[in-house]
Parts: sequence; C-alpha cells; structure tokens
Amino acid sequence: MAEVELTNVVKQYAAGVKAVKEVSLKIKDREFMVLVGPSGCGKSTLLRMVAGLEEVTAGEVRIDGKVVNHLPPKDRNVAMVFQDYALYPHMSVEDNLSFGLRLKKYPKDEIEKRVAEAAEVLEIKHLLERYPKQLSGGQRQRVAVGRAIVQRPKVFLFDEPLSNLDAKLRVQMRVELARLHNRLQSTMIYVTHDQTEAMTLGGRITVLRDGVVQQVDTPIHLYEEPANQFVAGFIGMPPMNFMRLSVLQENGQVRLHGGSFDLPLPAEISGILQKRRAVGRDIVMGVRPEDIYDTLYTPQRTLSDAIRCVVDVVEPLGSEIYVYLRNGKHTLTASMGPETKIEPQQEMNIVLDFRKVKFFDPESEKRIDAAVP
Repeated sequence: MAEVELTNVVKQYAAGVKAVKEVSLKIKDREFMVLVGPSGCGKSTLLRMVAGLEEVTAGEVRIDGKVVNHLPPKDRNVAMVFQDYALYPHMSVEDNLSFGLRLKKYPKDEIEKRVAEAAEVLEIKHLLERYPKQLSGGQRQRVAVGRAIVQRPKVFLFDEPLSNLDAKLRVQMRVELARLHNRLQSTMIYVTHDQTEAMTLGGRITVLRDGVVQQVDTPIHLYEEPANQFVAGFIGMPPMNFMRLSVLQENGQVRLHGGSFDLPLPAEISGILQKRRAVGRDIVMGVRPEDIYDTLYTPQRTLSDAIRCVVDVVEPLGSEIYVYLRNGKHTLTASMGPETKIEPQQEMNIVLDFRKVKFFDPESEKRIDAAVP
C-alpha cells in the first residue's frame, strides 16, 4: 500500500475563492484517515485533489513518495467510491465489477479471479448476475466498493459513501467498512460530515473548517482534548454546551459568574485560569451533556455548585434521556439516566463534572485550560 502526504496544498477557484488553504497532512501506510467537517469545509475538494479530479493550485500531493500533481487519475493507482453509486444500469453486478479491468485489457482469468475475490470479501457472490435495479441501497454500495477493490489500488478514497443509506444500513455498512480495512490492511481516506462515522471508523481524524485543518488526532483524544471550541462543538453527540461567563476573584477565591449563578472553581482550575490571565475577563466554558447531573442522582465526583434550571424539553431515548434546560440567557442539553423523572417547565438543580469541563478564549476560540497541540 502507500503513504499519502499533502504539503501546503491550496485549491483556489475563480474570484480568489480558496476552498483549501495550505493544508499539510500525512496519512500513514495502511491507515484509515477520516476527513470530517461541515458542508463547504473543503474535505471533498481535498480528496478529489488526491484522486486527480481537481487540479492543485499550489503545494504538493505525494503518493508513496512520488509527486502526483500532474498525473491523470488513471496513473495514480487510487480508487474512489462516490456518494452516488454510479453503477452502469445495463450491466450485471459482475460486469460492473470487471468493467475497469476490461478497459485496461487485463487477462480474462485475472479479471475473473479479482471479481471472485472482491465478491467473497463483500459477500455479494449471490448477486453477480443481478442488475443494479434489482439491488437494495446497501447492496449497490457494496458493488461500488467492490469495483474499487478489484483495482487493487495503493489508496482507497471514499467520498461520503453512506450518506444515501438509511440509518440502519449506515450502521451496518460502517461495520463492514471497518472489517474491510482490517482484512485488506490498505490505506484509506474517508470523507464525511457525520461525526459518528468519523469517530467509529477513523484510526485518526482530520477536522476541517473553512479549508483549514483544525486538529488531527485519534477519535478519543479529539473528544477528550479538543484544540479549540470548533472541534469541541463538532465532535460529540449531543454537541458540547458552551456558556460565556465572567471570571471573577474575591478574597482569593476564583469563581465563574453566569448572571444568575456563581460557581467557585477548584484550586487546580483556578491556578490554570490565573496563569492564562483569564481573571477579570470573559471566557467560554464548555461542558458535555453527559457531564451534567441531576443533584438527586449525583455520583461522587469533583462537582460544581448546583445551578437551578428550568426544563424546556425532555426526550426519552430508552437507555438515556436528553433534557433541554434554561438558566437565564444560557441553554444547556443534558444526557441523563433513564431513572431521571422530570417534566417540561419543572425546575431542576444540576451540577457539572469539573474534571471534564473545558475553557476557551472567546475571541480566538483556542483552549486556555490545557496545553493542546
């Protein structure tokens, strides 16, 4: 397989619009790298530049150590799976799988061998004689992946391949793609706007925003140690809650003032905020929904003082309950256990797990409570 390296890659369209802004990224040999971000962040454009479907305005794209900027797609030894299955409707599954190899004039026995291997891996041997109109969405996507597998490329490229599937099929195909990577041990680059897909599939994740890389890390480290407010809010479901609060100090005690509540801070957090010169100004506090607790069911943790809230909406999901809360100008989403008994418009006292709370600069959006990359 191959390593893919992007060095200061830029994609600029007419009128000076930059879709990708000096992205440098190294995808290791046999790695499953996920590019994630909101629509318009440049992730698909980046993938298409690796594939050769978009011209690189500046910078270098290397595959297996070789600069490929000016090579056509057919000479890059990559295979791409698109959001649209793009199967030929008049061809059987077997013919769809073999079409690219037949164009390249591979020997018949080699074509049959590769098609059989791909069908075995994807469990579609029983579908080889069918036509695309006779297949379900998940089966069509397997055929599209199989068409890439038979090419035996150095790099697999996936551009939101599951977005046309229903929720149940997406989960099933995620598992199958993870198994496929484990089996093939190939280099894969996967584009999605779905952070659940990113977290479950990626060995590492690259988070993009407006054509700029925000953070590259493992799923767990992205979740636990986001570099900035954007990453913290994008990774995790439901998203992290953010509140703009004032940092005050009286009689040696540092606390957070939120209008209708004050939260005295533990010494460790106070020390960090003092070192970052946050006392006397506003900061943004981030807390994940699962780190908010009803005081009636509070485990033994490093907790804040109680905050009194009004319940807006309750969403029971079986194993957990999403509770949407209001406190003055602040709104919060809490993920609580099914034992929580609460109704809309009731009052609820909540506490925060201060071991998990993050703090951000309101202007730069960078973390100010930890040394993060």
